Amino acid sequence: MSLFPPLLLSIDCCDPRTVVGLVWGDQVVAMAETPAEVRSAISLVPTIRSLYQTAALRYEQIIAPHIPELQKQNARKPLGFGDTRVVAVTYGPGSFTSLRIGLTVAKTLAYSHRLPLLGINSLDVLLAASRTTCLHQQSSGFSAESCSNSQTIHDDNQPVQPKLAWATKVAYRGLYYHKAVLFKGERVSSPPNEVLNDRIAAYLSSQKQGLFHSPDSERSLSTWACSQPEASETAVPERADSVFWQTISTTQMNSIGDLRAQLNQGHNSTPMLIVGDLGADLAAMKDSAVHLPNPTPDQRVAAMSQLAWQTLATTPLELWNPMLVQPTYYRVSAAEEATR
Repeated sequence: MSLFPPLLLSIDCCDPRTVVGLVWGDQVVAMAETPAEVRSAISLVPTIRSLYQTAALRYEQIIAPHIPELQKQNARKPLGFGDTRVVAVTYGPGSFTSLRIGLTVAKTLAYSHRLPLLGINSLDVLLAASRTTCLHQQSSGFSAESCSNSQTIHDDNQPVQPKLAWATKVAYRGLYYHKAVLFKGERVSSPPNEVLNDRIAAYLSSQKQGLFHSPDSERSLSTWACSQPEASETAVPERADSVFWQTISTTQMNSIGDLRAQLNQGHNSTPMLIVGDLGADLAAMKDSAVHLPNPTPDQRVAAMSQLAWQTLATTPLELWNPMLVQPTYYRVSAAEEATR
């Protein structure tokens, strides 16, 4: 198989503005955001298309120096959508409208082009971004200022110091999504390119054996469009642990009072990082806590690529089926609740 990295399309659709990116190995080739005032496939699809236009312009700078053999064999720039090998999408928690649009577009692109679709928890994106930008440093250098100034995607020289980390995101009506993990101390490298390419090839082979199903019934078409009204669970399970962290509590929805109570229980002497919408308020309540603002769009794309490569290397092939990746809402929407 090819030793060159696969090209990843990432769609982070859990916030009002969807962030999309193209990643080649550890290189973020292009990134874009949907307009703030329009949330529909009409805005998302052109935004995705713009990635490939940007990537084509950056080909000589980022891609070409690493693939001289390809240059000799084929002068075509391999950055059209047809060269995408993997699609990754956040399935929740997050905004109802953005999730439904983002998941439907991601599922359709993956299905129509026979690509693996990797579902990623949006709180994991916050945690992975904070781990990368803040904890690749000596144990004495842990501070809000040093965290915010770091732009590294991977650091293969410095070990990560284990630290408790919380990710928070606004839900609605005084409720917040929350996940807590303990970062692992060992360095984590991206899986080898040959492993990733072999896994993609195995998935493509599995499709020919009937793993891939068509959305041909009315019920499956409704599921395909992510239109179920109830609080839901994705068919892709939330992993309790990963190479990056040990999970203390999986994704849940709490009031600010509940989160304050949890903050005061246990791990009192552990240096703590809090990232996301409630980070500043919660960090102010604990001396050993550091608040890290929400990651930038570039950092979100980089974090999604880290999670996607590990997912691609370690999870069962059948979980990449676009039919299985559903939004996880954790609650009914406010509009749907009002009609009951």
